[in-house]
Amino acid sequence: ADFGIALAVSAAAGERMTETGLSLGTPHYMSPEQATAEKDLTNRSDIYSLGAVLYEMLTGSPPHVGSSAQQIIMKIVTEDPAPVTDTRKAVPPNVAAAVAKALEKFTADRFANANGFSAALSDPMFTRGKGGAVDRRTPASAKGRLVGIVSLVALAAAGAFVAGISIGRSNADPRPVVRTTVAFPLGEEIVLPNQGTSLAISPDGSLLAYTGPSDTGPWQLWVRRRDELHGAPIPGTDGAYSPFFDPTGTQLAFHTGHMTPLRAVPVVGGVPRTVVDAVGDARGDWEDGMIYFQNAAFGISRIPAEGGRSEVVAIADTLAGQLGFGWIDVLAGGRVAVVVLARQEDAGWGQIGLADFETQSVRPLVDGIMGLVTPSGQLVYVSKGGAAFAATFDRGQARPVSQPVLIVDSLRLTPYGGADLAFADDGTLVYATGSARQEVIGWVSRYGEFEAVDAIWHADFHSLALSPDGRALVASAWGSTSAGLDLWARSLGVGQPTRLSLEDAVNINPAWMPRGDSVVIASNRGDDRRLTTTTWRLDLWAQPVDGSPATLIATDSVSIWRGMVSPDGAWIVYEMSASEAGGGDIRAKRREAGAEPVTLLGTSADERHPALSPDGRWLAYTSDASGRREVYVQPFPDAEGRAWPISVDGGLHPAWSRDGTELFYATPSRELYGTALDLRRGVPSVASRSRLFSLADYDIEWEWGGIAVAPDGRFLMIRRNAAIRDLVRVENWFAELDEMIRR
Repeated sequence: ADFGIALAVSAAAGERMTETGLSLGTPHYMSPEQATAEKDLTNRSDIYSLGAVLYEMLTGSPPHVGSSAQQIIMKIVTEDPAPVTDTRKAVPPNVAAAVAKALEKFTADRFANANGFSAALSDPMFTRGKGGAVDRRTPASAKGRLVGIVSLVALAAAGAFVAGISIGRSNADPRPVVRTTVAFPLGEEIVLPNQGTSLAISPDGSLLAYTGPSDTGPWQLWVRRRDELHGAPIPGTDGAYSPFFDPTGTQLAFHTGHMTPLRAVPVVGGVPRTVVDAVGDARGDWEDGMIYFQNAAFGISRIPAEGGRSEVVAIADTLAGQLGFGWIDVLAGGRVAVVVLARQEDAGWGQIGLADFETQSVRPLVDGIMGLVTPSGQLVYVSKGGAAFAATFDRGQARPVSQPVLIVDSLRLTPYGGADLAFADDGTLVYATGSARQEVIGWVSRYGEFEAVDAIWHADFHSLALSPDGRALVASAWGSTSAGLDLWARSLGVGQPTRLSLEDAVNINPAWMPRGDSVVIASNRGDDRRLTTTTWRLDLWAQPVDGSPATLIATDSVSIWRGMVSPDGAWIVYEMSASEAGGGDIRAKRREAGAEPVTLLGTSADERHPALSPDGRWLAYTSDASGRREVYVQPFPDAEGRAWPISVDGGLHPAWSRDGTELFYATPSRELYGTALDLRRGVPSVASRSRLFSLADYDIEWEWGGIAVAPDGRFLMIRRNAAIRDLVRVENWFAELDEMIRR
């Protein structure tokens, strides 16, 4: 401001006052070109002055000090200021780099405008390269809170400069609508979680958060900048899904499972913090300093983002047939939210409503499985069939007041309701096409060559098993209800799939019994709560493949996630989803009346994926006892504490070859490995280990999927629709949406 006054006085006098020896303006904030009385000054001189102001705000002193104005000006022209981190080590690297770039001696090395300066202060990946060039890489650490404080200060200051330099400038033409496909490099692709949603976009549209590969778990959160070709993982987010940003775009909240903690983490990385100890798994929202989440009763609660006491703001009306609320989108002000209702008549999520936190009431809006409201007041919602629509939304009347228009005709639907669609406040839209119900089962050779079993049999498959003779398969797939997974049998010769499960229930992780006439499945079919709540228990059942009624063969204190019968038919081996010790356990019990289960693996580690060798003498399994999930082998049934590691870089879903000489497993980085084992001396030894092929296109996750090995050495696997690895991004979508609705 003071240099603007100086310029005005100079113009009134007909010449620059500095040329006559009169100094107007504070010397500490003069740019080098201003100090040397250059005539043609640009806005980059103001960038220097703004950088000097920020330098002083951070360090307590201007970049250059002296006993006189002449001495200060001499230092401005000849000396570089000391880095701000010399005085304040807590200043994040990107902030220090932005200040240094703003204070460059040569105008060309500074930011071109205040927007660039502001963006660098808000970008934790910004660094100042040599010669003023911009280099971006993820810093080793960043102080998230200080980033937010400095960014807010700088944004406010930069906003004033932008307003000033925009005076007299003509309005720019509206931004065009631009559609692009966002591809992901191998090893960075979107990994689809088995529940919830996989992506979110920051309010300013600059950051995309998504579920991607992990070396230590099934998936983790990744963040990718709009102007970058590669993303970066966020450590400590293994198993995270349904991410959502805070209003500043500097933090992410995420879920890890039903009735597990809701956590938050800075997008630049750091130790995730627990916001709430146990929440539902429906995607929450972050608005006006509060985080909203699905509580244990499937209502809505909120808690201050920085911690404190939570309060219930909405309760389902059970008398009206409401089972609970999911997919929360809080409108500005925090008094109402667009939610998805689970109703008894829908047997799950099926209607979008407006929840009023003051009156504790919900008004139905439209049928659908996900709803969002744009900043300009359009309701965007997704139908059960996967099509996205939009209509003008009147909040006062609590209803759409325009005819809906079709936005996308085929979105990727998620297993528990919802779709991968999100938009930012700047009008950027991202979505994934190709429904998850487009998967196919097929044979895969040892070299990765794929051949579909039935090219027209598409479904949202969960898990499968191959019969002992290799002539039939059984697979579980998402059915017509949100809580249902149907069981299907199919001959690998001529024929059509036959549904074995005749009631709406969860039926997962099939394993054939030795005689080949039945499969063992984990199911909640005996739980009367299976259609009235999402909290139910899985037990182990034997389901005949001729469609006869299933029989209960094992139950325990908590859910049994998967199980099998030993080759000699004497034992039932099963995996418990959780135990008193904390992780998953593996137990076994004899198939005789009154037999009690024996704990084979019951430590505090998470032990999963039991697989018995063809001769029944060895048990392969996965454990994270070492800090990373690896595959181990131990004798069965008498282990006596002996176990031998098989994998070396992480392992999931062990599967034996039919002759018991090889053990296959998937790595967390989605590669299939085969190990040749020598078991003849009673001590397993790995004769060789080799990578077979990439699993990037296959369903091999921590909780579901799996590998079925055929007698001829091929693999039977679930292949995803490759199209869902790409995202569609639409810039300036709000302008297009307004025009579509007006028409």
